[in-house]
Amino acid sequence: MNRNSPRQSASQKKSTTSAAAPAAGTVAVLARMEDDDEEIVNGFKMVEEWDVSTMAWGEPDNEPPAMDAPKVEIAVEILLHPASGMSHTDAATQVSRYLRNNIFGAALDDEPPREISVKELSRVRSMMTKALQEHISEVVFEASDERPVVLINGYDSVKWSLYIYKMEAKAAVQGEIAEEMPAATHEILPSADFQRLWQSLVYDTPVKQELLSYAIGTVLFSKLNIDSDLITWNKVILLHGPPGTGKTSLCKALAQKLSIRMSEHFPGVYFVEINIHSLFSKWFSESGKLVTKMFNSIENIIKQKNAPLVCLLLDEVESLARSRQASVTGSEPSDALRAVNALLTQLDKIKKYSNVLIFTTSNISEAIDVAFVDRADIKQYIGNPSSAARDCIFLSCLEELVKKGVLLSSPGLLVAESSVRAMLRRISGNLSEGMSGRSLRKMPFLTHALRFSGRTGVDMKLFLEGMELTIAKHQSDLLAMGRTVATK
Repeated sequence: MNRNSPRQSASQKKSTTSAAAPAAGTVAVLARMEDDDEEIVNGFKMVEEWDVSTMAWGEPDNEPPAMDAPKVEIAVEILLHPASGMSHTDAATQVSRYLRNNIFGAALDDEPPREISVKELSRVRSMMTKALQEHISEVVFEASDERPVVLINGYDSVKWSLYIYKMEAKAAVQGEIAEEMPAATHEILPSADFQRLWQSLVYDTPVKQELLSYAIGTVLFSKLNIDSDLITWNKVILLHGPPGTGKTSLCKALAQKLSIRMSEHFPGVYFVEINIHSLFSKWFSESGKLVTKMFNSIENIIKQKNAPLVCLLLDEVESLARSRQASVTGSEPSDALRAVNALLTQLDKIKKYSNVLIFTTSNISEAIDVAFVDRADIKQYIGNPSSAARDCIFLSCLEELVKKGVLLSSPGLLVAESSVRAMLRRISGNLSEGMSGRSLRKMPFLTHALRFSGRTGVDMKLFLEGMELTIAKHQSDLLAMGRTVATK
């Protein structure tokens, strides 16, 4: 008897399986395009729900295949006009051909890679033909590691991922649970309300990309039917940190990003923001029942046939998931304990579904029940921005004011060693130390409102001088409030 026969048979079976064509349907257009139209379309890498049968793993005693040098990965998000009749495949083909023929061209062996600003790439739409602009509203480029500058030597030196989408026109809807206050706000994504959130959030670490990778990974594991008794994931994210750091905005931006990146996996993304305060009843022992009722209504959406991806946001979750130890010691009412128990039970109940993610935020993480914290797969601290992040935030504000004509354009804004940038670095340094992202983005408005009210075409240096004074007053006011509070 040949002892190797069973292994050879298995190997042959795997080889046959891996050679089969992927199932019909696309998750995203992951692109390596050739020159003519037919090759471009056939060059799309189609993936259907991460079908395991198309993966070739090889035998344990086989040597791994030779690995090519990793390519720069760039995602391209293409927003179509609402009235456009262009198919997703045609849009991807047209944009890819334009990038190859007009922007990058072929790789040149005798030339080093070029430094390309990812942000500048997003201006490519303005250079497209008018016929193409009639269909495409916006093109956004994003490096997988959030690098602002990438090295590129020709179109084929990049791994392109193309995502085509349209905005949902439906407005947010509020739902009630037989109480005076609305229990939740429902919104279908992608939505124009969330369109600029992702780009507006600036952090010192690649936290946005890490959360996006986590969210996609949870769906992947669910679709692959990974045994959750052996490998556990609860589909819960906890963002904690001081107020004004963008925790809630990051949750909304992440849901919006998923609605674009996973549009071929789900018929849509259903974003539900829970009004936690509406889950506390004025009647004794009713809060736990309201929590259960809320989650039951969400579960009815999750388990529908062809259901959307449901992203659930529990903002300021410490109000609901307060430590049960306080209830035991008598400092919290027992009704709050029932609400926490109901929340934990419902989280355990809905995690079995592949199409649900739960985002939570907290300004007072130490007050959250330890069992809830343990259920969170990611416990990410979101702090106040560093000097470099503050510089990026202020720069984006100034660029917007120049774009809208409030400020005069200044070439020095783009030159690192200019006097304008030196002023901006001074403002972004010690002067604005400790300020939250929310406060930073208020400063340009307050500067204009208090010092240049009603004016447009304001000189850049004059405006920055005014902003220095505005920030100094803001910091002084905060110190005065702190001293007042301390003396009470």
